[in-house]
Amino acid sequence: MPTLASKLTHALRDELLRGDYRPGQPLRMNQLCERFQVSLSPLREALTRLATEGFVELHAQRGFKVAPVSLDNHLEITRLRLQLEATALAESIARGGDAWEIELLGAWHGLQLLDRRLAAGEAHDRDLWEVRHRALHMALIGACRMPILLQFCETLLDFSDRYRRLFLRTPFINNDAPAEHAGIVEAALARDAGRATELLARHVQHTADNITATLEGRQGAADPPAPDA
Repeated sequence: MPTLASKLTHALRDELLRGDYRPGQPLRMNQLCERFQVSLSPLREALTRLATEGFVELHAQRGFKVAPVSLDNHLEITRLRLQLEATALAESIARGGDAWEIELLGAWHGLQLLDRRLAAGEAHDRDLWEVRHRALHMALIGACRMPILLQFCETLLDFSDRYRRLFLRTPFINNDAPAEHAGIVEAALARDAGRATELLARHVQHTADNITATLEGRQGAADPPAPDA
């Protein structure tokens, strides 16, 4: 059963990924304790975990603050994603069986349904889209049978998603994403690792290039749009 600190870690990570806090923003312990109705001990444990994950920083005498963002950091994350996810996807295609294909098809179908509703103006649920988008990307590489690689890929996806959600807030979905996802999934199911990894790289780079352009167009990378009300 998850501990209170684990629940707090999950809740705060979601808020950080969602862009609820500005890069470099101090995290006031007393305010967070009051908002979550918890004591200092589990909150400090949760923030310490998030510091080890790279989402917050701990400064002596000054406490915790949200991790900063920068163009160099974004480019490093993108470069690592391109390398590691390609390896994970190729291994997943080589090793995945029927269960992997079923999970992949289910994740893709769920995202397709929501993409259609969003395109038709019938839905505006950003958080649900994020959940389904993440599920698809993790399903693609889920059969690689390399748990350490999967963990690295998941962390990099978190870092990448944070930049996307901070700097590409409106519109939050790349209009080309549905077709890009379809191409990747179809190539993966056809067991064409070369084609699938090529299309995945294009997809990741496409989004990364949009973020890079936004970062370069701003005076300071630590000044993204204000969080949605």
